[in-house]
Amino acid sequence: MDKIPFWEETYRNRDINAFSAEPNGTILEFEHLLRKDAVILEAGCGEGQNVRYLAKKGYSDIDAFDLSEAGISKLHWICEREGLQINAFTDDLAKFQFAKSYDLVMTFATLCFVEKDKWKHFIEDAKEHTKPNGIHIIHTFTNTVPTSPDIAPFAVGLADEGEIKDLYSDWEVLQFKTYVFDDEHPGVPKHQHAVNKLVVRKTGSYEIVNGTEYKEANVPPCLLIQTNRQAFAISLLPIIILHMSEYFRIIPPLNANSLYYAL
Repeated sequence: MDKIPFWEETYRNRDINAFSAEPNGTILEFEHLLRKDAVILEAGCGEGQNVRYLAKKGYSDIDAFDLSEAGISKLHWICEREGLQINAFTDDLAKFQFAKSYDLVMTFATLCFVEKDKWKHFIEDAKEHTKPNGIHIIHTFTNTVPTSPDIAPFAVGLADEGEIKDLYSDWEVLQFKTYVFDDEHPGVPKHQHAVNKLVVRKTGSYEIVNGTEYKEANVPPCLLIQTNRQAFAISLLPIIILHMSEYFRIIPPLNANSLYYAL
């Protein structure tokens, strides 16, 4: 019979928390970067302490999935009891298919339980399905210290030190920390986990299409605007100045590119 992770037993017990009743501190630290209409995804949510916190704070477009049916069942039960709206479902991170884009994608101590090539594919897919200025928050166990006995049978994808950060070389790094902490569970001797903590923001130049949908565009940052009417007005401004300069000879003739970057 295959060994069952200790958290599966605690997920089935509605009187105790598998890990913590409180959200991860990194969420509290960077929550101020999120709009209230942010679209949020947590991969490997467990019994949902992180997404439950965000739902209580007024975020209403939240998806959360976990491989554990017991964990999702417990999250559904808590949401019903507390009147929370969270789209929680069972899914496998190794096979997850993105159907929309998100403002926040987060995962805590989950990637290491997926084969490395598969969690790297998930990261690349998540990057493609993140909105402009969107945030990723990732905590992942590394192989810096020996694997603890509580997770050794399941930790098939431990990251190398700094490996997760290297996957975001094209994003803005807001925070990167590496540390080792002591941990213990009932029936498991005190042990250590090595962690890489990464918070990154998607960067680049974008425009807004139809008022709501984002699309990557090769335009200067000054053209990041909020409505189609503003977009039309700003896009015409360099052309107007260009023709005025040529007609009145008030300023030396300029090309369109220099005008864009002068604005």
